[in-house]
Amino acid sequence: TPPQRVLAHSTHPSIHNTREMASPTPTGNSHVALFSHTHCVVRSVSPRFAHAISAGGESADVAVMRSQHARYTATLREIMGPANVIECAASEECADCVYVEDVLVVHGTRLLFTRPGAESRRAEVDGMRSVLSDVLGPTGSACMRTLGEEHTLDGGDVLDVGDMIFVGLSKRTSRGALQVMEEWFQCPVHGVVVPGGTLHLKSMCSLISNDTLLVCDSDEGRAVWATIHAQKPALEPFWVKDAVLSNVVRVGASVLIPAVEGDEAAAVEAFAR
Repeated sequence: TPPQRVLAHSTHPSIHNTREMASPTPTGNSHVALFSHTHCVVRSVSPRFAHAISAGGESADVAVMRSQHARYTATLREIMGPANVIECAASEECADCVYVEDVLVVHGTRLLFTRPGAESRRAEVDGMRSVLSDVLGPTGSACMRTLGEEHTLDGGDVLDVGDMIFVGLSKRTSRGALQVMEEWFQCPVHGVVVPGGTLHLKSMCSLISNDTLLVCDSDEGRAVWATIHAQKPALEPFWVKDAVLSNVVRVGASVLIPAVEGDEAAAVEAFAR
C-alpha cells in the first residue's frame, strides 16, 4: 500500500477564485478518516476548453480559465505543500480534462479510474493513470483499478462520507458501477437518483465536515437529501439556495468555497470557521 492518500478534485474553472478559511476539527466516527489526504491531483485547462461539454456551446476565455485555475492550484499548494500537489499537463485532445474528479475516485488508499459517461471524455483516463503510476511507483499498481467497459461512472456523482459512499444515478453513471465500487473499496455503496436536468450528485451537495452536508435548497436537493439521510441519519443538512455554494472543497482544516457574495456565502464561511 503506498503511503500517499490522494485527493482528486477540480470544481468548475469559473469559480476557482476561492476563499480559504479555517475549519473546526471534524467529529464523528468513520472507517476512513475524511479530509486527511496527503496529496492532491490537478490538471491544467485544455487549449480546447471552449469545445468542452461543460462550456455548453458558450464562448469561453481560455486565458481567464487558466488564470483562475492557477489561483486555485496555488491555494492548494499553500494548504498541502508544493511537493504534494501533483500536476498533470493539459491534453490537446481532451477539452474537459481539467475536471480530474470525474476520472478518478479515491477511498482510503485505493484508487478507481472511472469510465466517464460522456464518450468524448474517456481518453482522459490514460493520462491520469500514467501520471499516478509514475508517482506511486511499482507497489502502487496494487491499489489502482480501472472500471470495466460494461459500466460508466463520473466522479462528480461520488459522495464519500467515510464509512459509506453515495453514488448519483445520473445520465453519466450506471447502477452497475456501484457493485464494482463496493467490492473494490470494501464499504457500503448506496445509489441516489439524480433528478433530471442535474448533471451530477455533487452539483447539489458536498460534505463540509464529517457530520454536515451542504445541500441546495430545491425540490431536487431535498429529494437527494431524503435518500442520503435515510442511510446516514447522523448527517445534518446545511441548506443553501444557491447551487454554486453547495459545492465546496475541504482539505484538512481548510475549506475552499466559491467566491460568491451575499448573506448565504457569509453564513457558509461562518460555519466553516
